[in-house]
Amino acid sequence: MLKRSIVAGLAVCIVAILLVSQSFSAGGAGGRGGAGARGGAGGRAGAGQRTQRDPAEMQRLMNERMKEQLGATDEQWKDIQPRLQKVMTLSRQVSAPGRGMMFGGPGGFAGRRQPGTARTRGQDTGDRTRTGTTRRAQAQQTAVGKATAELQEVLRNEEATADQIKEKLAALRTAKDKAQKELAAAQKELKEKLTVKQEAFLVLSGYLN
Repeated sequence: MLKRSIVAGLAVCIVAILLVSQSFSAGGAGGRGGAGARGGAGGRAGAGQRTQRDPAEMQRLMNERMKEQLGATDEQWKDIQPRLQKVMTLSRQVSAPGRGMMFGGPGGFAGRRQPGTARTRGQDTGDRTRTGTTRRAQAQQTAVGKATAELQEVLRNEEATADQIKEKLAALRTAKDKAQKELAAAQKELKEKLTVKQEAFLVLSGYLN
């Protein structure tokens, strides 16, 4: 009788230990899973935030980097920065703005974006599309950008005549020629504020000839 009581008591203890062990295991897995889910969500949120940078902040960081590479003092940079910015802006105008729209970009001449494309390619594609759209909108505020957009619009029109295309093409070339002359003048003004070493660096960077 005593022996059976001892055996029954041991059986109850073993069952209790097993139940407690399973409870702790489930709790640990759930905790790790929850942390992983939160970590994953946090990682995705962080990645989303990194893709949405403030353009003004990006411009400030780029200016600081350029100033450092040129080895310019604060006083020198006051003269160099606005002249360099003008050269950069005109350089973009001269170097075929809107090229992405011509060759298969969003709404481009070579191909139009299909419905749902941005979603299937993920958030990064959407961010790049928005960035590209912003840049094109800024470019179209200039004479070259406006002429480029008008020529692209004519090329997308299957009923456009040869004379209409020639007119828009001539307007774009005129705008580019004007921008090229303005760029040459801006480069000359920039050179006047540079040391020889700084000038050499900007020649290698493609901002000066």
